[in-house]
Amino acid sequence: MDLLLLVFAAGISLPTFIFGFCFKELIKYNLAFIIGGGVIGLFGICLYITSNEENKIMYLSLLTTLYAAILYRIMWNLFVKWFGREPEDTIFKYHVKFPDAMFGILYGILITVIPLYLFWFIWELYITK
Repeated sequence: MDLLLLVFAAGISLPTFIFGFCFKELIKYNLAFIIGGGVIGLFGICLYITSNEENKIMYLSLLTTLYAAILYRIMWNLFVKWFGREPEDTIFKYHVKFPDAMFGILYGILITVIPLYLFWFIWELYITK
């Protein structure tokens, strides 16, 4: 069970870490992050298929990396379309523009809260019954 919790925590926290500390690289190498998220997601699916543990659903949390990379690209495209510029990095800055701050807050919520709720829902629906 400890390995499952570690994989689950890594799947949820990896996109948040990348967004927080590698923002400029996320913009510059977005396709690489999407491919990397896909590889990590495929690894999670392979672990799910080959595992015989009873709570193997936790391995699917590695799909969160692919979800976060694709979501970032969609939100980035919408931001550029609406504001005519790229979003600026707002992590560790105090004086930022409102749209940039809302972009960061909304993206941060969507890559952490939605996957956590989804896995909680799956856990309650399939595992505890």
